[in-house]
Amino acid sequence: MLRRRGRLVLIGYTQDTFQTHPIDLIVREVSFIGSVGATLSDLHEAIDLLARGILRVPVAQTLPLEAFENALEQTRKGGLPGRVVLTP
Repeated sequence: MLRRRGRLVLIGYTQDTFQTHPIDLIVREVSFIGSVGATLSDLHEAIDLLARGILRVPVAQTLPLEAFENALEQTRKGGLPGRVVLTP
């Protein structure tokens, strides 16, 4: 769900599988970056930077989790001035 030319940085480790189709990377010009050797402390620091407003992610709207289909549709259409946040 990255915007065109968006960048995803993976911090930390997981055993989960991550899959994407190469055409999505090419057409939308997105980047995936891994952070080798990141620690739990690094993750805490990244969250702290977000919490203190040093890193900013514009939020277009906040919706309840039940409205996830609506959020996906809006994101796919594009043109949002920020991210859609789902809350439990």
